[in-house]
Amino acid sequence: MGTSRRTGVLLLGVIFLWGVLPARIGGPSLPTDKLIHLAAFFLAGFYIGYRKRDFCGLQTMILVGLLLEFVQSMTPYRSRELGDWVMDLLGGTAGYLLPHRIRPHLDRWLLSGLGMGNLPGGPGTYASLAMVLLMGWLQPSPLTLLGMLVFFTLAGWQSILHLLDGPDDPSWIVLDEMLGMGAALLLIPFSWKNYTAAFVLFRILDIAKPPGIRHLERVPYLGILLDDLGAGLVAGGILWLVVG
Repeated sequence: MGTSRRTGVLLLGVIFLWGVLPARIGGPSLPTDKLIHLAAFFLAGFYIGYRKRDFCGLQTMILVGLLLEFVQSMTPYRSRELGDWVMDLLGGTAGYLLPHRIRPHLDRWLLSGLGMGNLPGGPGTYASLAMVLLMGWLQPSPLTLLGMLVFFTLAGWQSILHLLDGPDDPSWIVLDEMLGMGAALLLIPFSWKNYTAAFVLFRILDIAKPPGIRHLERVPYLGILLDDLGAGLVAGGILWLVVG
C-alpha cells in the first residue's frame, strides 16, 4: 500500500473516531454539518485514489461511512442521518475520481490556506489571524480541535510530499501557521482576550523559533508543519498556566 493510500486510510480512521466521540463543534447548523462530512471524505478519497484507482478504496469509504452512521445510531449523543452518508459518498467519490491533472492544484490550494499564502505582505500572519477568527466562530471542544489538527497535519504532510521537490519551506505554504495557531488554542478557554494573547504569543515564537522549535524544523518535509505545531503548543501551554 502506497504512502498516499495509507494516509487516506488514516484520515478515514480519524473521521470515524471524530464521528463517534461526544465532541462536536458546538451546534453546527445543518449546512455546516453536511459540508464537514463532504470535505472530510473528499480529502480522504483524494489521497486514497492519488496514485492508483482499483476501486477497493472507494468501497472502503462507502463502508466506513455506513459503519459510522450505524455506530452513531447506537450512541445517546449522536444520531443516524441518511444525508450525512450521502455527503460522505459524494465527497469521497469526488476526491477519489479527481482527474490527475487537477491534483497538484488541490495540494497547493490546501497548503496555501485557500490561497491566503499568495497574498502580499505577511501571509503567515493572515493565515494565523484567519484561524483565530474561524475557531472563535466555531468554538470547538478541545477533542474536536485535536481531531482537526491531526486530520489536516496528515493531509498537509502528504500534499507537501507530492508537491515539493525538496525540504524547503516556501512562504506561500501557510497551512503550518494555521495548524500551529490551532494548537495554541487547544487548551485555553474561549474569550477574544485569550485568543488575541495566543495569536501574539504564537507569532512571536513562530518567528523567533527558539532552539527546541528550530530543531523540529529540521525534520525533512514534515518539519514544515512540526515547528509551527511546536510553537503553538508552547504558546498554548504558557497561556494555560496563566489563565487556567
